[in-house]
Amino acid sequence: MIRQFVDSIVSKPYLDFVKAIRIQQQAKKLPKSPQREPLPISSGLPERIPVYKSFFHVVFPKSYSKVYDMKQDLLAKAKETALPKISVTAEQRELILGSPVTELLGHLNNDLITSQQVLYVYMERCQKLAIDRNYITDLCIEEAFAEARKCDEIRSQTPHNQRKNLGLLFGIPISVKENVLQKGYDSTCGLATRCFMPSKQDGLAMELLRKEGAIPFARSTVPQLLSVIETISHIWNRADNPWNASKSTGGSSGGEAGLIATNCSPIGIGTDGLGSLRIPAVWCGIYSFKPTADRINWKHSILFLSYLSEARWNVLYPSIGPMGKSVDDLILATKCLARKENREKDPHFPYLEWDDKQIHQIKNKKLRVGYVLTEEMFDTCKGMKRAVLEVIDELRQSGYEVEEIKIPNFNSMIRITLALMTSDGMSKGNLLALNGERLITELKNRLFLSFIPRWLRKFSMPLIRALGEERAAYLGNWTAGLTGDQWLWVLHEKDQVEQQFFNFWREKEFDAIITPGSALPALDHGTSGELALNVSYLWISNMFNLPAGIIPVTRVRKGEDHYGKDDSVHIDWLYRQAADVMKNTEGLPLGVQVLTLPFEDEKCLGIMKLLQEKFPAMIKNE
Repeated sequence: MIRQFVDSIVSKPYLDFVKAIRIQQQAKKLPKSPQREPLPISSGLPERIPVYKSFFHVVFPKSYSKVYDMKQDLLAKAKETALPKISVTAEQRELILGSPVTELLGHLNNDLITSQQVLYVYMERCQKLAIDRNYITDLCIEEAFAEARKCDEIRSQTPHNQRKNLGLLFGIPISVKENVLQKGYDSTCGLATRCFMPSKQDGLAMELLRKEGAIPFARSTVPQLLSVIETISHIWNRADNPWNASKSTGGSSGGEAGLIATNCSPIGIGTDGLGSLRIPAVWCGIYSFKPTADRINWKHSILFLSYLSEARWNVLYPSIGPMGKSVDDLILATKCLARKENREKDPHFPYLEWDDKQIHQIKNKKLRVGYVLTEEMFDTCKGMKRAVLEVIDELRQSGYEVEEIKIPNFNSMIRITLALMTSDGMSKGNLLALNGERLITELKNRLFLSFIPRWLRKFSMPLIRALGEERAAYLGNWTAGLTGDQWLWVLHEKDQVEQQFFNFWREKEFDAIITPGSALPALDHGTSGELALNVSYLWISNMFNLPAGIIPVTRVRKGEDHYGKDDSVHIDWLYRQAADVMKNTEGLPLGVQVLTLPFEDEKCLGIMKLLQEKFPAMIKNE
């Protein structure tokens, strides 16, 4: 009955019409309407790693001993590899080792030496000294000598009056921190899981250096996870300070600083997250420069361990910069890196053309400089105060107006920096990168501290304060990780502290600020985890994106190798640790930091250049 009812409503002529239309559509092969893809149900966010899993990886790590042994075997082979036979006289060797890069370029252009001779002298020293002191990850022997031969051939065919146009570093061997991407070589960041995974292409920084004729010949060691202020990993072992083997070179560019301070490299390239270029320079007695972060494209030049590390550095302004024997060498290398290609690779990076005039005009200007002797969060030792005052006296004699200051909100700056650095509770980013590898001792205590839940900290921190550990209690609540709203609140507080800092700078009308390079000279091996706060003077640059340079000033004198109650307002566990490491420090280098406003890199280097004649680098020739 239903079928009869439908047939009575829908007439046969109408049905014939619909059928004809369908046949016509099929004949024309009209496309069907596109099917919309369903929205994904998953959030796409990474899963949380539970605390028990973090704890399991720390207590029961995987074994990577075979990887360690393989890397050490390759280093041993590099040490014994025969170098090409290059004739070098005693006079030429002395000329090569005694000249900064700017002078080496002149000697090369005047045919006093060749690039092959320069490379041979430094490669030989790396084989004899640097490998045993754990400064080296790779020696690029075959490739480097091939490039040196090519540079010599090009130079010999170029008229003398045109040789300066060949490249800013044409024919100069350079060493490079191993997290800087270089085609054909690992960037392990001190991790076994990154071994034998060579980069398929050069990073941008390496491209720019090669474009100016630089010859990468050695890659330098770094600490595990690039996360401690000394250079130690299970792969590369522990780097020894050139001036005292029981002390640290600093980190994370510690291998690079060791190479330059022992005259195993004429100039090097490192990276700086929270002082990584500057700590080793202070402790080894050389020059270094951290440019404004946006001046050089660091994102396309280095390896990131995980998405967490990359995101974190977006708010703490890392940088790539040079380490060397003179300020003139730093200027040369920075000019190689601060090119328009940085913006072409990533439009987020502005391009400011390098202006040498600003550097040369500094000596004719009467500038105003603030200086910091100490901050109560971690007071400086006697020798470091003297180093700052020696620099200030020199500036005063040059006609500069100087004023002692305290950094506004210094304690808040430290707290915010720690909160941002440990925003994932110090565990997830490390675990993703480690993949079960055993942590170095210097990181274990920090990771275990991150397992303490926030509710327990609320009860334990007042108790710790009552026991006299005021600094530990103050900082203890800022290594437990942050929720999303807490992260945003910390960023808001960072902006406020930053604005107050720049308002203070403008009110004082400063051209630069001089600070201690660290509170203490080079630390004993194994103490960097506990005493990381002593380099917090360097965090100012990363917090506020300031260009910063290190000037080697003096050494610890007899009678200054102690840290007494008159040196620190805090008498606590950190004070006792500091007092212990100050023993046996006589003769260790001491240096200061020069800060200028963002994008005033030329001014910073100009002030450093004014001081370099009075305060030369400390190079150990053996």
